[in-house]
Amino acid sequence: MNRIFLTAALAAMMTINAPLLAADEREPAPPLAIKRWVLGEPVRVVGQASDNIYVIAFWATWAKPSTESLLTLAGIQREFKESNVRVIAISDESLEQVEAFVKNYPEFSKLNLRIAVDNDSNTTIAYMKAAGRQPLPHVFVINKEGILAWQGHPLEAQAVIEKIIDGSYKIRRPGEPPEPEHADPELVKKIEEAQDAEKWTTALDLSNELLAKFPDTVEVGETLTLKFTILYTHLEDYTAAEDFAREVIKTHPDKPGALNNIAWALMTGGNAEDLDHRWPELAHLAAKLAYGVTEGGSPAIVDTYARSLYLLGHVDEAVKHQRAAVVTMGRFLNRMSADEENKVEEKVLQEIKDELRNLETTLKYYEDVARMRDAFKPGEEGR
Repeated sequence: MNRIFLTAALAAMMTINAPLLAADEREPAPPLAIKRWVLGEPVRVVGQASDNIYVIAFWATWAKPSTESLLTLAGIQREFKESNVRVIAISDESLEQVEAFVKNYPEFSKLNLRIAVDNDSNTTIAYMKAAGRQPLPHVFVINKEGILAWQGHPLEAQAVIEKIIDGSYKIRRPGEPPEPEHADPELVKKIEEAQDAEKWTTALDLSNELLAKFPDTVEVGETLTLKFTILYTHLEDYTAAEDFAREVIKTHPDKPGALNNIAWALMTGGNAEDLDHRWPELAHLAAKLAYGVTEGGSPAIVDTYARSLYLLGHVDEAVKHQRAAVVTMGRFLNRMSADEENKVEEKVLQEIKDELRNLETTLKYYEDVARMRDAFKPGEEGR
C-alpha cells in the first residue's frame, strides 16, 4: 500500500515541486530535437538570446492530467501572447499516437498551441533528467536570455512568467549566495535528535518553532507531516491531531505531500488496532486537495485518494483511480528502466517495482469487492 515515508532515493525521484537545478547554474536551455511539429509553427532555437519567452511542457496522451493541462497551457499562451510567450507541448510518444489524439480532439487545433513529437526521447531526457524525473505534466520556462529560469507544474507557471516579464524574477548567478530556501539547519538537527531520543513533546515544540520561524521553506511540508505524526501516533492526542489536520487543509492546500501523508494516516490509524480515531471523511478532504494540486500525476497520491473513495463507499470510483495509479506507476517504471544515459540503481528500481505491486494488489482487492457487490445485486426478476 501507500507509504507515508518512501526511501530518500525514491521520494526524491517522485517528489513534487522539486527545486530547479539548472537555473541556479544559469545554464542555457537544451536544444529541441523534434521529430514532427503536429500543431503550430516550428521553433528552431530556444537556448539562445531572443525576444521570446518559451514555455516547454512535457505531456502524454495516456495521462489525463497531461491532456487536461493543455487547456492550462492554452490559457498561458492566450494571456501572454502579446508578451512574446511561446508555449510548446512535447510528447515522447509515437507520432501516430499524438496525431490520433489531436485528430480526436479538434478543439486543440484552435488553442494556438505548438504540439510536437520528440525525436527518440532526446528532448525529454535532456530536460527531465535536470528536473529529477517529475511526474507529467511538467513545464520549463526559458527567459529571453535563453536560460532555464524555472521548472514546475503548469498551474504554477503563470505567476513565474509574470515576474519574468516585469523583470522581478531573479535567477541566481554563480558565486551569489542562495536565496533562503531551507530552515535553520541547527533547529532541524535538534528536531532530529529529539526524534531519535523519542522525546516527542520536545520534538513537537521544536516543530512548532520551525513552522513559526520558517513558514515558506522547502521543509514546511515535511514539518507539517512530522507535527501531525507526533500528535496522532506518538502522543496519541487525537483531538489536537484532528484539529491540526483541519488546519493544514485550510491553510496549506498547496502542500500535496503533507496532505497525502495526513490523509493516509487518518485512514490507516496511528495505532493499528485503534479504529475509533480514524476519520475517512476528513482524510478524503485532504486526499482530494492533494489529488487536485497534482492533477492525478502522482501514483502515491492517487492511491490515497482511491482509498478514501473506497472507504466512503464509492467503490467504482476507487477502482477507476486505483487503475490510473497502476498505469502511471508502470509508465514511470518503464521510463526509469529505459534511461540508459542516467542509469538508476537496481535497489531504487526494485523499490518502484514493489510499490507497483502494492498498487496492483490494492486494485485487485477493489475489483473483487466490486464483483462481489454486483454478484449479490438482485436481478431484473428481483432475485
